[in-house]
Amino acid sequence: MSRQPAIGERAADFVLPTPSNPEFHFHAAAGRSTILVFPGAPASEAMKGLMAELRVLRDALDDEQASLFFAVSDPAQLESLGIRQQTPGIRYFMDYERKAAAAYGLCAPQPGERTRVAPRIFVLDRNFRFLQIVELKERRPCLAPILAELRRLHLHHAASADANHAPVLLVERVFEPALCRALIEHYRQRGGQDSGFMREKDGLTVGVLDHGFKRRSDCAIQDEGLLKAAMFRIHNRLAPEIARSFQFAATRIERHIVARYGAESGGFFRPHRDNTTRGTAHRRFAVSLNLNAEEYEGGDLRFPEFGQRTYRPPTGGAIVFSCSLLHEATDVTRGERFVYLPFLYGEADAELRERNRRFLKEPG
Repeated sequence: MSRQPAIGERAADFVLPTPSNPEFHFHAAAGRSTILVFPGAPASEAMKGLMAELRVLRDALDDEQASLFFAVSDPAQLESLGIRQQTPGIRYFMDYERKAAAAYGLCAPQPGERTRVAPRIFVLDRNFRFLQIVELKERRPCLAPILAELRRLHLHHAASADANHAPVLLVERVFEPALCRALIEHYRQRGGQDSGFMREKDGLTVGVLDHGFKRRSDCAIQDEGLLKAAMFRIHNRLAPEIARSFQFAATRIERHIVARYGAESGGFFRPHRDNTTRGTAHRRFAVSLNLNAEEYEGGDLRFPEFGQRTYRPPTGGAIVFSCSLLHEATDVTRGERFVYLPFLYGEADAELRERNRRFLKEPG
């Protein structure tokens, strides 16, 4: 059993099934205040009181100001407490092996035994750091004061939207305009392929297509001259700035693609991280280098754990950020956005990538 967490610490991540996702990464829900409820096993009268409160305050959980997750340790609780998934705002994890409960210091599971789980509420900020840790008590309102505090925090964030910023590096003039135009023309000549994303399934890293999560098309750079030009500029113009800013030697590049987000399909990529599978664990930094920043609307980068502020490098400019950061490409609402999207990593990471190749399921 892990020790119980403390205020200000970052919440532990875990991967558990939900009714809609067999492998839900808890940290993928960051970016808004979150209430994580462990109902306890067996369920108490205090927990039944919280469920009655929840029915009254349901509308306050909208996935904008706040979300609520149950970590259910016994399937019987679903019926006895009336727990069910109600989107937006309310979801539950099936923590039947008590993995999440143990990670949060609420039980010490023994193999083959149904150990008791202490009831507890953990309130997290948008960066998944602990705001409150609340013990359920019978005949005492619990959810209402939590939501009132989260509402105050939401109003504070809305009034100071630019006060916080993500730990990102923005470098202008990495590619000159002629190279940007040449890369866009390369895409137009060859065309793009529907772009998916990587997910862990049955111990393997596999590519997944889901147009509700990502709408983008990619073109691999095949022209040798364009490929060398891009690599030269990343090596000579961008890598030194990464070394100076992050004290990291980026010596390897994964993939050379021109990607297109088009308004006709509402081009977007919902919040995600780039290194959460074994086949992608070697990735250190993502690069988003705009090729035509003045020719579209929407399509900016956002880092929800650090607020609603958006980032848009100028044409030829790049934004560089850790692959561990939750980020999203917002919807392109007019025109089309073209962008060069490599990942950077180092020599030790190259060894990790080689070791993990056996977990990567190749297309087809």
